Amino acid sequence: MLRTVILYGDPEDASLTLPLCRALERLGGVAYLGPGRAAAYHEPGRAPRFLLWETGALLCCDLPRALVLLKQGAAPPPDLSPLPQATVLGGGDLPALSSVGERSAVVELRAPLPRMEGGALESGEYTVELAAPMEGYALLACCAAQLWAR
Repeated sequence: MLRTVILYGDPEDASLTLPLCRALERLGGVAYLGPGRAAAYHEPGRAPRFLLWETGALLCCDLPRALVLLKQGAAPPPDLSPLPQATVLGGGDLPALSSVGERSAVVELRAPLPRMEGGALESGEYTVELAAPMEGYALLACCAAQLWAR
């Protein structure tokens, strides 16, 4: 079963697209569907573990669990009823950065984070491996996705 990450916000803003694809590729591979494009990042011969859907509107969904990552400055979707078990993260809900190196970051969860497989990751500091050096909002969003997938 594919684990769904929805990248929500302005379809013209692609600042999180590649960093998130690369982060999810390292976690088992990703199939990407976005405005007018599709791609796959995974090992040959293995099915991707994640579906990354980039959209500016949630018109109809029927997903048991999903992570909705808000693009920088995006407001949450007005209607989340099609995603009753969704975890929505963006802005101040993203983990705080404690330290960052070339290939890892230490981030702090200020509140429990519901996990992809159920349960929650408790508040505290966690080390997250990085697919490539990154900074700012993209770094925090990729860390949040990796913690959700733990």
